[in-house]
Amino acid sequence: MLLAALIITALQNGGAPAGTVVQARGAGALTCATAFLPQNRIATENWIAGYWAAWDMARIASEKPLAANADLAGIVGEVEKVCRDEPSSTLLIATLTARKAVKARWSKIR
Repeated sequence: MLLAALIITALQNGGAPAGTVVQARGAGALTCATAFLPQNRIATENWIAGYWAAWDMARIASEKPLAANADLAGIVGEVEKVCRDEPSSTLLIATLTARKAVKARWSKIR
């Protein structure tokens, strides 16, 4: 799973340098099936919001924020779509996959 996180992160434009292992913490390490259980929902939404915002802030000098006009429910909904298709994926991988899908869609309309 760590290798998958490395590969997906490296595929993101400007992701972690090659050879960097990404280890999720907190809700990000949960599987999608577990992350969206009612007892984990608040922690999951907070983790997604923090990760998404941190990614945007890390890239602020070179890119516009992704989904800057979206609310938290919309961003979480993008991750949930990925999780429905890949329930055994970690929340980290699902969030990275959702960002990639949103970026691809937004690049078509800009």
